[in-house]
Amino acid sequence: MREVETMVRAQRDVVGALASGIAASTDTATDALERITAIESRRRRDLLRRDAAPLWNLSAEAVAVSPVEPVDAAARYWVAGIRDYIELSVNRILVSLALFGALVFAIGHLRRRVERGPDTEDELATALLKRPFALALCLTLVASIAGVETSGTIADVQYLLTAVVIARLGTLVLPGPFRSAALWSAGLAIIARVSSLLPNGSPVDRILLALMCAASSALVLRWWSNARAHDGRLTGLERAMVALSVPGAVLLAGCAVANILGWVELSRMVAYSTLLAGLGGFGWATALGAVTTLLPWLIRNDLGELLPSLRRHQERVEHVVATALGLFALVLWLSASAQRFRIYEPLREYFTDLTAGVISLGGLEVSIGGLIYGIVLLVVTALVVRAMRFVMAEEISPRLELGIGASESVITLTSYVIYAIGIA
Repeated sequence: MREVETMVRAQRDVVGALASGIAASTDTATDALERITAIESRRRRDLLRRDAAPLWNLSAEAVAVSPVEPVDAAARYWVAGIRDYIELSVNRILVSLALFGALVFAIGHLRRRVERGPDTEDELATALLKRPFALALCLTLVASIAGVETSGTIADVQYLLTAVVIARLGTLVLPGPFRSAALWSAGLAIIARVSSLLPNGSPVDRILLALMCAASSALVLRWWSNARAHDGRLTGLERAMVALSVPGAVLLAGCAVANILGWVELSRMVAYSTLLAGLGGFGWATALGAVTTLLPWLIRNDLGELLPSLRRHQERVEHVVATALGLFALVLWLSASAQRFRIYEPLREYFTDLTAGVISLGGLEVSIGGLIYGIVLLVVTALVVRAMRFVMAEEISPRLELGIGASESVITLTSYVIYAIGIA
């Protein structure tokens, strides 16, 4: 017994020491997180501070800065970032490569079927399928961006690949006035990222940034006037992009003025964020246009053969899919844009504090966050039930040869089960 007690005491001491270590690690992590938050808050405040002399009043030392050494150091940092990402994210890279290879194979199969088959009525879908590598790259980028947020050098790689997708597919699926704007947006975003290699605050950097902002603002306003002429043929998402171009042009013009007056860091952050937001918007519009272009062709062929109900309700299915994908792309684009403009964390903290509040309903205190969560859960459950009823009524019941009464009973009971799971 004494030996057992001694062993138990020893194990208890070990557990106690482990708990103390965990508590110390937690405190350290909390302190580090608080320091990071304080640094981010200080950086946001410093953005509004004038950090350089006006462009016409630069000192001789600033003019004499050589850009060669900083550019070389930035290039080495970029290469090192790529190497570190490859070492730390081998599994993710392998999954992305496997997905890209599978998509190339599948799109190649569809391409060969189009070339052999008689269905050539959809020339746009046929042209998309004849670009399997660009289409596979587009879908792989969507999957990778939707899965994990990236920054630094990997984000630069994604911007470059997005520009490739826009150049290859955007000229096919985007409306007329959007095609040239998408190419200009891709080119300006790439130039902006390359210009960031120059020494911050140097005359060359500031002059290039001012010229780029002024030219971008003029190009955006010209595109806005051209797009307004085609307003009757634009979708809701495309009209939203046209409307957002006006504040984008104002921001870019303001960045040029702020850079000249001495607010260099603020102008650089806002200008780069605006250009990259434009690139992301055209990238998502290209991906959405590619999917909605291929969907009717797929319904008439492979998907329609597998699920005949899609052919019977083709217009409705296309509308639902386009709306769902458009909302998905809009949410991701807004999230990425908020992070670029450094307002994501303040907004998240604001909504966290807002949802932590409590409201009183007839003497019953209800959490605002819990109320919002319950509403969202009910909406999602209702959408799942609606999709389930469609599939069961159009596909499962006819194949099982159920009568009308039996089919309705099964669908109703299944709906109740899904609602009960969602509410629970």
